[in-house]
Amino acid sequence: TRVFRQQLLHIKQQLNDRWHQAKNTRYFRSLQQSDLTKRIISRDIPFNWANAQLFYDRPEKLVTNAPDNTIHIGPQVMPYFEQAKHKLVIATPYFVPGSKGLNWLIDKSRQGVKISILTNSLAATDVIAVHAGYKKYRKQLVNAGIALYELKPGAQGFREKTKQLLTGSSSSSLHAKYLVVDDRHVFIGSANIDPRSSNLNTEIGIMVDSEQLARQTSKLFAHTTSPENSHRVMIDGTDNSLKWLTEEDGKELLHKDEPDASMLKKLGVFILGLLPIESLL
Repeated sequence: TRVFRQQLLHIKQQLNDRWHQAKNTRYFRSLQQSDLTKRIISRDIPFNWANAQLFYDRPEKLVTNAPDNTIHIGPQVMPYFEQAKHKLVIATPYFVPGSKGLNWLIDKSRQGVKISILTNSLAATDVIAVHAGYKKYRKQLVNAGIALYELKPGAQGFREKTKQLLTGSSSSSLHAKYLVVDDRHVFIGSANIDPRSSNLNTEIGIMVDSEQLARQTSKLFAHTTSPENSHRVMIDGTDNSLKWLTEEDGKELLHKDEPDASMLKKLGVFILGLLPIESLL
C-alpha cells in the first residue's frame, strides 16, 4: 500500500509539472486569448444538444494487423458512411485514399451520392510527400463526378499559419478534419484520410447526430470551398488534363498547373511521387 501511494503521488507530481509547462506555452496563451475561449467562459455561446458517440483506436492497433472493429476506429465508423444516400462532405488536410478508398468513393458517387472533398493545395500543404501520394487520385475522382477542392494558401478566415517544406514561407493551411453524412451526422476527429491514420497512428473522433450541427458544418465547408478561398479541380475535355478553377479580384481564372506553387515544390513532389512510400503517408 505504501509503494502504491508513493507511485500515485509521483504520478500526480508529474501531471502537475506537465500542467505548469503547458500553461507557459505560446499555444496555451493563444487559446486563453481566443474569442471562442472568452465566449465559453462568459457563457456567451449557444450549445446544440445532440446524441453523440465517441470512437477511438485502442493502443493494440499498433501491434495487430487485422482491422478488428473492437480495436480500429475505421470499421467502427464506416457503417455511418456506408449509409450515405444523398450527400457526403469531406474535409481533410491530407487525402491519400488508396485504391480501396478510391473505389469506395467512386461506387458511392455512381449510386447517386453527391460527394464533395476539400484538402490542401500544393501551395498550402505543409507536407509535400502527402501531396505526392494524393495527386495521382485526382483525375479519377473528378472523372467520377466528385467535386474536388484545394485550399488556397491565402484563404480568408484561416488564422493558422504553417511553415512550408522546401520554401520556408508561411501560408494558410487546412487543419480541420470533418465529414458530414446526409446533412445529419457530423464526424469530427484527429484522423486524416490516409494510410498513416488508418494503419500507423492511434486516432479519436466523435460522431454527432444533429441536423443543426450538420447545417453549420456544411455552411463552413461552403465558405471554405468558395472560389475566393479554394481552387476547384476540373478536367479539360479537350486533352483530359487537370485544370484549377478559381476566382481572384472578382474575376474567374483557370490555371493549367498547380496554382501558386514554386518550381522547387513541384520538383519535390515529382521526385517523391516516384518512390514507393504511399503506405507511410
